[in-house]
Amino acid sequence: MNMNIETIVIYGVIIFFGLVTIIGGTTFWIMWNRRKLKYTNFLNSTGQWERESWKEIGKTFVYDNETYKYDIEKCTRDKINRPIAHYYKGNPEQQEFDYRKGVKSVVINTKEITAKDFNVLMLSKVLRDIFQDDEVMNMLMIILIAVGVIGLINIVLIVTHNPHVILKDDNETINIIARGVKQAITNKIQ
Repeated sequence: MNMNIETIVIYGVIIFFGLVTIIGGTTFWIMWNRRKLKYTNFLNSTGQWERESWKEIGKTFVYDNETYKYDIEKCTRDKINRPIAHYYKGNPEQQEFDYRKGVKSVVINTKEITAKDFNVLMLSKVLRDIFQDDEVMNMLMIILIAVGVIGLINIVLIVTHNPHVILKDDNETINIIARGVKQAITNKIQ
């Protein structure tokens, strides 16, 4: 069978796009099915989470030969809004998280402030007070002077202790290099 170059190119393009379609379709099918999964996390006695995924889950389910209760309203959600149930391993009751505890306020002088207000307070008042303290400024000045002195010593050592290197004809290094070059040239010629 005598094939010309055009036929080979056409078959190559068809095979390439066929592979891209198969791989892309498989990837999209897997991702589409993963978005329907429900997850359960189990905290074991060593403090590590064990995760299991489920396509369908009822009011109760069995994991590791133990029955657990499932309530979708007590679930947390991931980035694409899939439900995640949390359990202590061996305890059939689902853990429930109080989302209001995520936005805690800090009490300072009988006033409640949020985390954002606390950051602003830290950056403006507390850091300013730290750097206005005389002991801190003295330590920073000592560190700055030490860095400057070490830098000057390094500059002086580099400038003054930089001897010139002079190679003489009777130097053994030049003889070794010359013998190596002669040997490489003679081996290359042969």
